[in-house]
Amino acid sequence: MKRVARAFGLETDEAKPPTPEELAQQLEEAQTRTKASDDRARQREVELAVYKTASRHGGDPDALLDSRNFANAISKLDPTAADFDDQVGKAVKTAVDSNSKLAAKAPQPKEPEPTPAGGAPMDGAGGSKKQLGEADLSRMTPKQINQAMAEGRFDRYLGRAG
Repeated sequence: MKRVARAFGLETDEAKPPTPEELAQQLEEAQTRTKASDDRARQREVELAVYKTASRHGGDPDALLDSRNFANAISKLDPTAADFDDQVGKAVKTAVDSNSKLAAKAPQPKEPEPTPAGGAPMDGAGGSKKQLGEADLSRMTPKQINQAMAEGRFDRYLGRAG
């Protein structure tokens, strides 16, 4: 009988069984851990919804989630509600409309790095014009060729010392 009781967890190896107060304390600790876990899961669901929704309403999700007013506005939303996504969308739109700092900013275009000239002389003549070759000549109009000749950009191709 003891083996069956032990298999079902009804009998422990402890010398004395836990008191009702100890059991109540263990239950309270387990409930506290469960509530904290539920709160973290809810917070993650709300943050994910903000990230998914912010761009549709012109908002910056990072700025929104850093805003205390916005955090207060979404603190009571229930992720299990049928209209949860709509509620988040309304909260994002309201926050962006009332505070332009929460709006998404267009990325600033980066200046492209200068491309080194292919076939350019590497003799340390900094600041000199790029020398052009046969491939360049075949792509140019007569006007461009005349301008390049005047600038001395065909000197190497023509065998002129540079």
